[in-house]
Amino acid sequence: KYIIEQTGWGLKESKDFVDNFFERRDKYLESIKPIITNDEAKRMLTAFMKEGIKSRLEGVKYVKDITGWGLIDSKNFFE
Repeated sequence: KYIIEQTGWGLKESKDFVDNFFERRDKYLESIKPIITNDEAKRMLTAFMKEGIKSRLEGVKYVKDITGWGLIDSKNFFE
């Protein structure tokens, strides 16, 4: 409910985002450096919601801006 309210996404997109966020993050983090801790990932998820990120493009840009990663790494992390 919180993600729907904060992002304006539909129920399915919001549920998919939450369901896949930590699973994909864990898999992706195994392949990149620097490693992000669980606490950092939780803070990033909270920041996504507080910043009002409403699209994948905004999310990828946000990850890129705060981590300094390249576009591909940022896209893979966000998705």
